[in-house]
Amino acid sequence: LRSEDGADSWRGTSLGGLLLSRISVAASQPLRIYAAANGSGVFRSDDGGFSWSGVGFGYPFGGTVGLSVDPRDPDTLVAAVRSIGPEGGFTLRGSLARSDDGGLSWTATLSDAGYVTSLARCAADPDVLLAGTARGVAKSVDGGASWSVLPLDLGEPVVINLAIDPQNCDDFYALQPATGPRRSVDGGNSFGPPLVTGLEILKAGSYPGELSISPSDPDHLILSTHGGLYSSSDAGASWQPIPGLLNLLVTGLSTSPQEPGRVWLSTYGTGVWTRSGSAPSW
Repeated sequence: LRSEDGADSWRGTSLGGLLLSRISVAASQPLRIYAAANGSGVFRSDDGGFSWSGVGFGYPFGGTVGLSVDPRDPDTLVAAVRSIGPEGGFTLRGSLARSDDGGLSWTATLSDAGYVTSLARCAADPDVLLAGTARGVAKSVDGGASWSVLPLDLGEPVVINLAIDPQNCDDFYALQPATGPRRSVDGGNSFGPPLVTGLEILKAGSYPGELSISPSDPDHLILSTHGGLYSSSDAGASWQPIPGLLNLLVTGLSTSPQEPGRVWLSTYGTGVWTRSGSAPSW
């Protein structure tokens, strides 16, 4: 689906009938778009999404949970893929893969960290990427060509989502099921305690899912949970509920780099929501 009026209206373009899980646009060549379909690999468009071609020789079979194009090179991208079993459900395995030729071929660069959950690239240095895995945070400093796994020292090692300070690649947050967000300020060598003051977290069946850091103020965070949306103005030390949206299952949370006060949400069943910094409601 494509919108040219800030999401006030939408129209279908193509790829109808496919279960698309991730879309990523090449910042250096905005007409280049990659879309990942569960069980069907990656599709590529060179005309802004109006036509597509299937790419992905060697792409891992599964559901794509992260897809990131190098902002300097539209032909270089990294994907995080969770494996799908013979009955169609996710397995406890996954891999990270990289392409240097516009998605035509792929090489698995990490496949021994259990399943993968998420992928994040640092805005200050695009060669730095982080991935959530079943064994902790996977980190790359060479654009996804190689990885090291940084285990967390508290409770379950699974990391389900990540957010990196746009101005400092060593400062990032890792979300863990039932534990909540934890912060590292030294590139993942150590992690602080869970940042849960004021945050509602269920111990079973639900957990924080999406975190966004303001491009203009790294101490300002927004976090989605089963109980709604929360904001922090002190780098996660305390959280306050954001009024206006409750009981939403948020699948994506993003902040506009050009307009840091504008936030976008995608949800299961209730569509896409947006709010500008001056707007009173969503």
